[in-house]
Amino acid sequence: MAKHNDLRFDPKKIFNPVVLRTNLFLASLYLTAFELLKIAVIEGTKQFFVVQDEITPEKEQIMLETLDSELVQRFKEAYLDEVATYEMEVGIPISERVQVGLLPSCKWLQKRGALSEEEVEEIKTFRDHRNEIAYELPFLLTSQGFEIKLEYFQKIRRLLHKIDVFWARNDVLFSPGTLEEIDIHEISDEEMISMRVAMLDVIADTIVTDLSQRVNSKQNI
Repeated sequence: MAKHNDLRFDPKKIFNPVVLRTNLFLASLYLTAFELLKIAVIEGTKQFFVVQDEITPEKEQIMLETLDSELVQRFKEAYLDEVATYEMEVGIPISERVQVGLLPSCKWLQKRGALSEEEVEEIKTFRDHRNEIAYELPFLLTSQGFEIKLEYFQKIRRLLHKIDVFWARNDVLFSPGTLEEIDIHEISDEEMISMRVAMLDVIADTIVTDLSQRVNSKQNI
């Protein structure tokens, strides 16, 4: 992560309300985009292997009230088998996936053909810039030469769509109305909709609209 202690103070960035608000909005937009990508990678990989929830002692007691003990034991063993497969394939304890699971999950996706080696390296770069923004926000808001790389945002959006399409093509989808299985093989990647990308677009459009309205109102005074 880069250090920005040697950057020059820029009073326009902190004392100009439009510039300050813009940088705050863009920082939150970038952080949101990266977190959505991280969730798609880490939790998507986990859910590919582990389809059951962990059966805690409390949950086990509730299940035993209505289910046979042998059946509950089979559920527990099935969950542990899924976890063991995840940990063997991804190479990390499932309990540590939030802290250290990004790159191992990316590497697994690369093996499956969902990401290229270059895209995995890009995600590392996006992560480093995310850490710059999150950990050095005061320098972003006050210093010359430290700006949010908006070109990364578009690349994150593209990768988010690509990964969500990969998960969709490796899942079984059913029509909500008929509960019949949906054949998506003839649907192109471009035609498929990622709900995470759709949510990100709504957030981005809201920010752009708000900033445009504020700039226009200033100009009309």
